[in-house]
Amino acid sequence: MRPLLVLLLVLAAALALIFTLQRSESPSQTIEPPTVLPETAKGPVETPKSSDVVTPTPVDPRVPTDNAPEAGAGVSTSAVELPGKNSLYGLVTNEQKQPLRGAKVELSREPRMGQEVAMLWMINERSSTAPTIVTMTDEQGKYRFTNQIPRRDYYLIVSHEGYSPTQEQLVAIGDQGEFQGPNVVLKTGSVVEGTVTDEAGNVIPNADLWLDSAFYNGQGESPDRLIAKSDNLGHYEFKNVYPVTKQVTCMSEGSGSQTKTPVNVIGTPGERVTVDFQLLVGQPIAGKVIGSDGMGIKGAKIVAYNTGNNISYRGEVDSDDEGNFQLLSLHPGMYILTCEAKGYRQQKHTRVTVGTMNVVIDMLAQACINGHAIDSNGNPVTAFSASVRRLAPNQVPGIGVPSEETGVKESFTDLADGNFQLCGLDPGTYTILASSSTSAPTFSEAFSISVANPTVSVTGRLSKGGSIKGRLVSPTGAPIGGVTVRTQDDTFDEDPTDLFGGMMPTNTTSRKVVTNSEGVFELKFLNPEKYQLRMDHPSYAQGKLRAVMVNDGSPTDVGTISMQIGGSVKGKAISQDGGPLVGGFVHLESDTSDLILDTRSDGEGRFSFAHVRPGNYTLSVTSDGTASGDAFGTINQMQRTQQQIVVVEGGELTRELTLSGG
Repeated sequence: MRPLLVLLLVLAAALALIFTLQRSESPSQTIEPPTVLPETAKGPVETPKSSDVVTPTPVDPRVPTDNAPEAGAGVSTSAVELPGKNSLYGLVTNEQKQPLRGAKVELSREPRMGQEVAMLWMINERSSTAPTIVTMTDEQGKYRFTNQIPRRDYYLIVSHEGYSPTQEQLVAIGDQGEFQGPNVVLKTGSVVEGTVTDEAGNVIPNADLWLDSAFYNGQGESPDRLIAKSDNLGHYEFKNVYPVTKQVTCMSEGSGSQTKTPVNVIGTPGERVTVDFQLLVGQPIAGKVIGSDGMGIKGAKIVAYNTGNNISYRGEVDSDDEGNFQLLSLHPGMYILTCEAKGYRQQKHTRVTVGTMNVVIDMLAQACINGHAIDSNGNPVTAFSASVRRLAPNQVPGIGVPSEETGVKESFTDLADGNFQLCGLDPGTYTILASSSTSAPTFSEAFSISVANPTVSVTGRLSKGGSIKGRLVSPTGAPIGGVTVRTQDDTFDEDPTDLFGGMMPTNTTSRKVVTNSEGVFELKFLNPEKYQLRMDHPSYAQGKLRAVMVNDGSPTDVGTISMQIGGSVKGKAISQDGGPLVGGFVHLESDTSDLILDTRSDGEGRFSFAHVRPGNYTLSVTSDGTASGDAFGTINQMQRTQQQIVVVEGGELTRELTLSGG
């Protein structure tokens, strides 16, 4: 098993341990769609709100695309991908095989629910920026998406009033033609309910309650949050909750809020999980945030939290113009206060009891950098982005060793002389990473800040770097438009995907573009270094070109590259009881390179891989993916079901995979 996959599974196991996530049910059983494909809904089918529907922005396919780079080595520049002439279709039914009209079907590039979201937030610490495409099922329960950007790894999220939502992953749409998506069976979900009372046992109506995934930490909003209110009897209810570990937060005016976790939802038929709350009259903590000059600091964020016995209490507020703050409606007890303000070091106060009204938070001002940005000719740069990275002592910026994000970054426009200032740094060793629309990400020289030297001056010279250009054609020599071409450090044989890219030290620049209708591409503003190119198109085998050297100030022309059609692998996945394995995870991994492909088996256990690069592979199947709580069970299934195969150009292989290992 390759190191990348092992690391994925270990992370999945750690995630399950940290959040005590329960193992979700296997994906909903799917059924084969009717032969007649859906065209338009017959009758008054519910339509999504206009604000919910996002369609791709049309682009001119004749022009190569290359967005302006952002500051930061290893930050991908998103290419403008071209929609295909394609269609994704499928069917939504209930457990009685009745078609469900008006089900909301979302097509997303990133997960929206379950443990997959926890994995995404835990590793990447980011939320989705890609648009979600929405449609509704017609009266026959059919859904259809047309003219979408070809991808192999979409998520499909299906919801309907009266049923638990579900999410399918590894949904593939090719460039041209009709593609069958998952046939989804929605089931009745579990109920999370309870009663909200005060300390005297009186019911509290109209309390606000949130049901979030257990990984939610109070910042931002959980993407699968459910909201409810208690009724006149103090009772609340969340219906059709899908099986995963949750947490419930209860809030009421004048009372301290509470969060209870874990709330384990197993998903057994008729399951009802009871979580009761007793809210106490809220009490305040107040005080003032001041700087070293004794003046109040405006806009400081004060957070109070208290955690213990699976119940947590939390409140937050911003200081006013004079630096005063008042946290109201805190549950009685003792809290930890944290205070953050731009340009100041974070401060923490422990063991602050509610009712304390004279808390003074002294903030220590951090250092500032006075910078001067110039181009390779010495002229001032008037518009650019800059971020400050922390270095280890005696570390050379950007040369094969990682640097730490400090959170101090800013975009500048219309600087007449290229002079800028960045504030908010503690003593230490740093470098500035800057880039503009006409330069490669460039590190400044290392500099140090100390208590004795709190303000430093730095000159940043922005380099244009080099570029890589070329042309992609089919085996017959025809140009291929819409191929995604991206750069990668040639040091890595394994592919450091977005999941781990930020952990990999590199001096290369990550860029991504799409070929135009003539197959032409150009990746601009690259730091001088040795690169490899990755090429991906749903109608061709994935390509790779190594040892591409980029020099400062000049383009590197890789010429014409011919992409392969590849071979195909298909077959059937069998469960341990001898029936078809529905929604199984089929894994195809190269024995000689870093190519890894995954797909899902359909309602009859069938799977297929198209346009696979020729070579030797290991084929395996599991009932759960890498985000499953049973990571080691997943590894065991993969090892037990492995088959060795050889893929040849234009060839087709058929294999049967059985979970029992036969």
